[in-house]
Amino acid sequence: MDLDKLLDERTNRAEATLAAAVRLDLHCFLGAQVEGRMRDRPHFLRKTPRDLLIEIRKELERHVDTAAEDLMKAAWDLRVFLGTTARTPAEEQQALADAVGARALKIARSILVTNFFPGDGVPDGPASDVVDASPKYALPYAATPVLAWAWATVRELDRVRFALAAAKGGPVADSYELRRHLPEALPAQTW
Repeated sequence: MDLDKLLDERTNRAEATLAAAVRLDLHCFLGAQVEGRMRDRPHFLRKTPRDLLIEIRKELERHVDTAAEDLMKAAWDLRVFLGTTARTPAEEQQALADAVGARALKIARSILVTNFFPGDGVPDGPASDVVDASPKYALPYAATPVLAWAWATVRELDRVRFALAAAKGGPVADSYELRRHLPEALPAQTW
């Protein structure tokens, strides 16, 4: 049995899941920030021209596509960095959330400002035609549970790979990660 091949297959599947989770996380956050503000500001929404609404939709999707690719590259770099340092799983989770959150906040702010969304403190009234010259937005970001789970899975597989390499063909050190992701590396049980 080729343990490296099995581990590669499982890692590839986990990386594809992480890519989907990054995309979903961005969509959820940007949807909450952009679409949520439209829903909460019916007068602003009614006054927004159709062509601008179409452009906002396209811009949101464009940003998600570009950012998802960039963030997967950043996640790869982060995996390499974390492989050379001793971090707790919570610290690893926070490192990814910081990377995704920073990009998501930048995109959300760009879309809101570029498309003249009023700041959070500006009332939404039927006669309100004033453009907010320096809008302020509360943009709370937290990684979704799906993103946290996908990242944890990839990092666990990384630890299994390190343990397999450290074993140098001998028995692999037993661990939760090994039992979850590559139980084939455990010695056969005898009863």
